[in-house]
Amino acid sequence: MKTPELKKHLLTIALTCLCVAGWTSSAEARRGVGLGVGAGLAVPTAETPFELAPAWGFYTDIPLLNTFHITPSAIVYNLTPENGPSQSATDISLNFKFMVPLGRLDIFAGVTAGVTSTTELTPHMGGLVGASMNLVSNIDGFINVNYRYVAREQIVHDVQIFAGPLFRFTH
Repeated sequence: MKTPELKKHLLTIALTCLCVAGWTSSAEARRGVGLGVGAGLAVPTAETPFELAPAWGFYTDIPLLNTFHITPSAIVYNLTPENGPSQSATDISLNFKFMVPLGRLDIFAGVTAGVTSTTELTPHMGGLVGASMNLVSNIDGFINVNYRYVAREQIVHDVQIFAGPLFRFTH
């Protein structure tokens, strides 16, 4: 093969790769950023037993790639020791989700870090797993389980289980 022909073939291959990459990213962009709300339970545990607490929150799902999303979130619940006063708690987190797209169903796992606000600000970190399913064109339903290690004076291990809708903003 002569050099000019080789250059043409390489240019054709490069343009084809760019078109495929553009189509893939535009398909993910069509999926769009999402705003989700969820309700569920917080199951905190520590040396002193805690009561189960209803919890709710919201988050923004930002797809950077079809297999990687960042998800800032805010979750509100109560930390109520069995023999003590209840404290309102708010978790502000940045979650990093690794997605496995399976058509209408996506499963994911990831890590989370942020702060928990009660009477003081304390850091938390942990992991998450879950799934979301596309119900109609721009609405998904999701279920999510978070584990958070909250570094208070008494370490709290907090499992949160949520479900709810996720509204996708599309072009």
